[in-house]
Amino acid sequence: MFGIMTQDRFLLRLFHDLKKSAPSPLTVLLLGEPGTGKELFAHAVHRLSPRSGKTFIAVNMAAISPELFESELFGHMKGSFTGATGDRRGYFGLADHGTIFLDEIGDLRMDHQSKLLRVLQEKSFYRVGATTPTTVNVRIVAATNRDLQRGVSEGWFREDLYFRLNGMVFHLPPLRERTGDIPLLADIFLNQLAEQIGKPAPQLTNEALRALTEHDWRGNVRELRHCLEQAVTLTDGTLLSRDSLRLGEEREHAAKRTGQTAPDLAGDAAVLNCLRQHGFDMQSTAKTLGWDRSTVTQRLKGLCFQALVEANGDQTKATLTIAGDSANLRTVELKLMDYYDHLRSVIEPFTTAEEALADCRRRFKNLPERHFASVETMVRQHYQRDRSVPPDKHNEPSTFSPTRAVP
Repeated sequence: MFGIMTQDRFLLRLFHDLKKSAPSPLTVLLLGEPGTGKELFAHAVHRLSPRSGKTFIAVNMAAISPELFESELFGHMKGSFTGATGDRRGYFGLADHGTIFLDEIGDLRMDHQSKLLRVLQEKSFYRVGATTPTTVNVRIVAATNRDLQRGVSEGWFREDLYFRLNGMVFHLPPLRERTGDIPLLADIFLNQLAEQIGKPAPQLTNEALRALTEHDWRGNVRELRHCLEQAVTLTDGTLLSRDSLRLGEEREHAAKRTGQTAPDLAGDAAVLNCLRQHGFDMQSTAKTLGWDRSTVTQRLKGLCFQALVEANGDQTKATLTIAGDSANLRTVELKLMDYYDHLRSVIEPFTTAEEALADCRRRFKNLPERHFASVETMVRQHYQRDRSVPPDKHNEPSTFSPTRAVP
């Protein structure tokens, strides 16, 4: 069934709904944790649609360089920039009359979101360097492991783009919510792996199977397959015990790297150290900590707000505090400015600090309380300044406006 292996009633019902909706032109949004099968569902949408004989293009939006975004998605004309030695069709052009799968769409920058929205609305775009638009007819399937509704409320995902993508929505359950599939998947994977390496298919002891069904599988099906692949490779004989699976070792190693007994207990210093080690790559940090990406983002946002307060609004000092290394300065500066600009946009419509803080409570509800204290400090100082500064000075930067560039 298009590589989707399940006997779970909920997932089977989702697939039934997908089959019914696949022939329509509606945009499909696939939600779920990494490894839950979003790309398999995207392929199924394409193959069950009238476009099945046309091209299916999969694009990892998080992997596209920001500088090449328009060229990669929309293409470019010869001579439009250094290195453009010929005309090039972008992903949307290649997917014309077929399906384009926009994976990790929740990782798009705000300026790129607006460009994508225009294509979805108008069904046309300009190649880089072109003076006439290119019209395309594509079916959009998008996927993300991020909470886009939260993104809309927090300001990092455009509301109009969210509703444009929100045609048919399928939320794929994590493996820990369909443990009845684990024996089935384990049996299939063990047979596949044994065939690949030329070994007899191993069997799981009852204790090993129980360990598999009790594990939380943050990486879902992908992690399960990797676990079994390692066990088959490193185990002599045809019987896999609980020890053969080595469950929990990776989590323990991650905890040691952050200096904590477990990632869930990681304090601010440990999280910041992990972020620095990964060059402030949110996805890699989240994987190491065993968290979802949005949790890491909220922690960094709180740390940035706290650093700004402690630096009395000095952006350079706050950036240096967070970055820890000169190689991270530019990345941290951009994130800090983005978070602060969002905070400014949230409080701008309100006339009093209390009104602004009430809305901040709603929008930043996932921010740790100790970090929300920094938000409160900045908001109250902003409104205190507004009352004390003469009207003709209101356009000057406030105490906490980060205006100094990192050298």
